[in-house]
Amino acid sequence: MLEVNLIMARAAQAAKSFTRAAKWMQTTDFSKSVIISTAKNQHGHVFHGTCLGFQCSKIQPPLTNHHYHQLFRHGYKIREAQTNKAAESDTEHHYKGKPSQVWTRLSELTSQKLVLGMLVLVILIPNLRIYANDYGPVSSLSMLDHSPLYSSHFNDSLESLYEFYTNHGYKLLYLGVKDGCFSPPYISCDECTSSSQNSSMICSGLDPGVATFQQVYPLPSTGLDGKKQAEAKYRPSELLIATSDSGRSEAFFSIRQNITRGIQYDTGATVIILLILSAWSFFLSWDSNKLLIQPIEGMVRFVKELAEDPVSFAGKILPPTKGEEGKVMETRVVEAALIKIARLTKVALGDAGMDILSVNLKGTAFNPMIPGKKIRACFGFCDIRNFTDATECLQEDVMVFVNKIADLVHNKVVIYHGYPNKNIGDAFLLVWKKTISDAANKKRGSSFADRALRSFLDIIYSVETSQTLQAYAMHPAIQRRMPGYKIRLGFGLHVGWAIEGAIGSSHKVDPSYLSPHVNMASRLEAATKQYGVVLLLSETVVSNLTKSSLQDNCRRLDRITVKGSMEPMILYTYDMPMFQKDLVGNYSEYKRTFEAAVDDYIDGKWHEALDKLHWCQHLWPTDKPIEVLITFMASHKNMVPETWKGYRELTEK
Repeated sequence: MLEVNLIMARAAQAAKSFTRAAKWMQTTDFSKSVIISTAKNQHGHVFHGTCLGFQCSKIQPPLTNHHYHQLFRHGYKIREAQTNKAAESDTEHHYKGKPSQVWTRLSELTSQKLVLGMLVLVILIPNLRIYANDYGPVSSLSMLDHSPLYSSHFNDSLESLYEFYTNHGYKLLYLGVKDGCFSPPYISCDECTSSSQNSSMICSGLDPGVATFQQVYPLPSTGLDGKKQAEAKYRPSELLIATSDSGRSEAFFSIRQNITRGIQYDTGATVIILLILSAWSFFLSWDSNKLLIQPIEGMVRFVKELAEDPVSFAGKILPPTKGEEGKVMETRVVEAALIKIARLTKVALGDAGMDILSVNLKGTAFNPMIPGKKIRACFGFCDIRNFTDATECLQEDVMVFVNKIADLVHNKVVIYHGYPNKNIGDAFLLVWKKTISDAANKKRGSSFADRALRSFLDIIYSVETSQTLQAYAMHPAIQRRMPGYKIRLGFGLHVGWAIEGAIGSSHKVDPSYLSPHVNMASRLEAATKQYGVVLLLSETVVSNLTKSSLQDNCRRLDRITVKGSMEPMILYTYDMPMFQKDLVGNYSEYKRTFEAAVDDYIDGKWHEALDKLHWCQHLWPTDKPIEVLITFMASHKNMVPETWKGYRELTEK
């Protein structure tokens, strides 16, 4: 058994080595290699053959060492040229025959289970067999060969034979014995009877002329023919016919019970083998399922998840790989690549572009120009001040400078569930969509307008306190051009509707938002320079604020229309405490007075408005919105124009 197992193990190892050799021959230029063969003929002459690409030519006389050297150099150069040519024509040639980690692991597991399963079968199957080679019936009949028929010794032997059959479970159906026993020569014929030679106790031989078996069992007195009854009652396969070595006696035995038991054992053995094969098949398929089927199903599931919810899928994290250290299955690489593709798509296209990915994955055709959809959101524009001067001073470092600011802005926006959309050099378009939860959740401080304003406030504070950005501001070239320069950003916020979709063609698309409300946010950001503030809000933003602390610091500045829009709106700013250093007195009282001046200004009571504004200017001399209103009224000689409608038009973009 051990020898058989060792042979099988060696055969498995040899098969594995042969597979590797065959794979190597497939992946190398074996047919193009240079073969130097040397053969002797029957006379001792040496024939030198050079086989290149299986085209051989014999060279005579024998080559010298110099010729050998040149021949090897020539062959090496040919092979090197062919290798370089193949590498140029197929850059992936090196990887064609390299087995994947999945294939390697699966073949190893399959080989192990194959050898183990064969060993189990080799060991188990012999133990499940029933060997029916029973020589008892034949050898026992020899007891009747040495005594004359019905002699006392014969009868004693017959009794012993019956007892042997009974004790060992042999079911005797018929027993026949031939007569014609020769007496030994030392017994005289006078001592022999004329019938069956009963006087002799020993047979020296059998008369070959006697061919008929006399029935001994069942007893002749019963009148039954045991042989015929046995042949009639039992099938040939259920009978064991035994004949003594001398041919004097024969017996019929019933082996029906043994056959039934053998069938039962064979059935059990078959069931056990089937169970072993089923387990074997299960473990083999389990490896395939684990290494191939499950990863493929996982990839299909990944694609479905990506199509259903690209944004959430982009944030998916793969669990750590369980397996051999340093070995990553190719299926795992594909799963990770899908997540990376989703993340790259989100980074490249933004939230507005994820719908393009979702729609195209769900369908069979490629169509990046999907229809737009109408949304309501808070749109924000953010602009880097003095960017042109900074670009000329920083030169190559300007990209790092812009990306540092973009990273800070985008991170704050995402924290407050917003979406960065466009990066336009020194400006950023940012969006906070109004969701179903905004309408259902009335919790104060959680609306999309609250999130947008808080995001901008965090950005302003982070820019003011960032040591990294201040280091860029202190760049020698920048300080020479703009002494005392500090990084400042302008912000504009407006709430309205927009069409979200892809702009472009099948060659290039830019997912974005089209609406006059998006332009309004840009206009507000540009107006921050006129009003000398960092942040401007439209009245639609303030009306959607739910947090009281945010509302308390929003100050009404003016009532305006911007270029391209005829709808007047109230303009607000947000007074951050960090910018109130020059304020004398209480901010709430200052705010009430200033807003009262603005109301008088809108209502055409400019003299009352000027009185209040001068008082506010005394409390906060550096507050530029005061100067803006005073200057505007002065341009009309502090007289209300006849065409005054309670607002003014901002002509600058």
